[in-house]
Amino acid sequence: LAGRGEVRARQAFNEVSRSTEYGEASEDFSGFLLGTSEVKPDWERLDRLWFICRDLLGVSAGTDHAALLCLLGWIEWAKGRGSLALNLLKAALRTNPEYRLAQLLLRLLEAGEMPSWVADPERAWHRKLDGRLSA
Repeated sequence: LAGRGEVRARQAFNEVSRSTEYGEASEDFSGFLLGTSEVKPDWERLDRLWFICRDLLGVSAGTDHAALLCLLGWIEWAKGRGSLALNLLKAALRTNPEYRLAQLLLRLLEAGEMPSWVADPERAWHRKLDGRLSA
């Protein structure tokens, strides 16, 4: 949800939490999660989320640790860095072998799927060499 911006994230969350019928925001979110969305990810927000998740790894355990590793894995996959994403998802499953999102994302990677935006220079992530080491 962080990658789509606050407004769209709240819309998707509200739809999912109040209904069994999913609307446009929920469909938008699922397409974004699976990398099939035509939108450009909010890379600044995702980069900040990456740093936050990385920093929280040191104080997390169990399912929370697996969730953070899974988020980091998805962000790396979204950036087009599949090998690193694969390692992070496998680490999440070593922490919690039953963590369903990590299982599903691992299948996606093992099938060779990459987000549509990776091949689009206008929407793809580009490394910023500004020397930042944290959020």
